[in-house]
Amino acid sequence: MKIEIHGMAYAFDLPSDSAFNNTIFLNYKIFNRSQRTYYNTYLGIFTDLDIGYAYDDYVGCDVYRSSYFGYNGRPVDGTGQVYAYGNHPPAQSVTVLAGPSLNPTGVDRPKVDNSGHQLCNESINGTGFGDGIPDNERLGMTSFVYLTIPLQVFLVICWIHPMPHNIIII
Repeated sequence: MKIEIHGMAYAFDLPSDSAFNNTIFLNYKIFNRSQRTYYNTYLGIFTDLDIGYAYDDYVGCDVYRSSYFGYNGRPVDGTGQVYAYGNHPPAQSVTVLAGPSLNPTGVDRPKVDNSGHQLCNESINGTGFGDGIPDNERLGMTSFVYLTIPLQVFLVICWIHPMPHNIIII
């Protein structure tokens, strides 16, 4: 296929900021090094969100925040296991900050029409729509799928996007 993927993980050491101190950022750049244009290409993120005792966890998504999350299904996590949180279990979330770039059109795609009505699904949680800058629009989360296998939960988010030759999408 001649697809090249660059991945970078990083975090910040900010003890005074609980949000940053508990966040890991992942940045992917995907390069098409072939002479082919791939259409209807799916990109996805696999996440196995185990919150302490994994067998009482649930998953959900928040389309407007371009996020999916895992949380404990009961007020107390587990039944006394050493790896369970017990009272006050946390939640985990994955948020797509900037999905793949849309194909260039030479104009800024508006987010809403003159009456304030949403124009396209991509702009619900994407970025760069209606900001006056042409061709900086990016998709947000467009699909949320979870697969339940007995005693395990696997999550996938994905979006459909063609990959033009030598265009970077992250």
